Amino acid sequence: MKIAILTTYFWPDENGLTRYIDGLYSSLLKKHPDIEVDVIAFDTLKTGKYEEKYKNFNVRRVKCIPILGRTYAFPTISGCRQLKKIFRKNKYDIINTHTRFFFTSFLGIRLGKKYDIPVIHTEHGGGFVQHGNKFISMLAKAYDLVLGKYTIKNSKMVCPISKVSERFVKKLGARNTTIIYNGISIDFWKERNDLSKMKAALNIEGEDVVFSFVGRLVPSKGCQDIFEVLRYINIKNWKLLIAGEGFYKKKLELLVEKYNLKNNIIFLGYQNESQLRNLYQLSDLYINSSFAAEGGPRTILEASAAGCRCLSTGTGFADEVLDKENIYESGNISELKEKISNYKKLPVADVRQFDWENISSKFFKVLKSL
Repeated sequence: MKIAILTTYFWPDENGLTRYIDGLYSSLLKKHPDIEVDVIAFDTLKTGKYEEKYKNFNVRRVKCIPILGRTYAFPTISGCRQLKKIFRKNKYDIINTHTRFFFTSFLGIRLGKKYDIPVIHTEHGGGFVQHGNKFISMLAKAYDLVLGKYTIKNSKMVCPISKVSERFVKKLGARNTTIIYNGISIDFWKERNDLSKMKAALNIEGEDVVFSFVGRLVPSKGCQDIFEVLRYINIKNWKLLIAGEGFYKKKLELLVEKYNLKNNIIFLGYQNESQLRNLYQLSDLYINSSFAAEGGPRTILEASAAGCRCLSTGTGFADEVLDKENIYESGNISELKEKISNYKKLPVADVRQFDWENISSKFFKVLKSL
């Protein structure tokens, strides 16, 4: 079986989407080494490396024009020629696309029709895109109702990553759906390391309470809500560690200055998985404040597996992972403050069912059915 994965991003442009593809297919190939996987991704980082080996994947990058801070990308004319050459040269049995509002998903359907290849579409979203700019939100919704809907309707199988995502794709016209949850490698996140060097580097002392946030620094991730609460929190010694990058970082830094929290809030920038594991294990509470239309925030799985308490909005599959007391209403600052103040009462979630080994077994059955 030979699979073509079409995605806007892939390694080294690392984010939740690339980690999903990496985790699911790495587990799949470990069990079924006879499967061959080509990841066909836009060259969003302008690496200029158009064919490369990554783990057990053949990575084929396509020239593109990235826009909105690399949130979206479109192929150049030369990139379109690359795609044609790739599909003429290779005989694929299945195409797997990811997230209906990426242009790669529309391309996957068109290429599937042209070369008579069934398409499995993996949907990572749980609703229409929410953006600080109303015009962009309207444009994204219009795209979803035309090309997004076209992608969903013309996929042989749609694999949403949560129940909320499944409800969304059915509204867009999905005929056949099978939930393939977001997942993690449980053993990796449970592995313990010496955190003394990290504590020293961040000037964290024994009595300090450590909160953390991981994600893209954009308005819809809600980091500003955490700031609003912590400036008034009745906890003496606390620090908030923020891992991630994004265009909203400058605005957040201005808020830190405005609230006089420079000694409490630390921007760590991009962190790899090993660094994130240490971050979660150092944290007393991980906060997912996102109000974006997500299908399944992977960070709450990672933090829980690392043994960290989690507090989250109800976005995506949060209510499928966490207990009710670990959920707060998005935008409800008073509830967020109350939950953070009493963080010690929150349970740590059991996320063993979300191990990639379990999830990849279910996905293999989907592949065989096509």
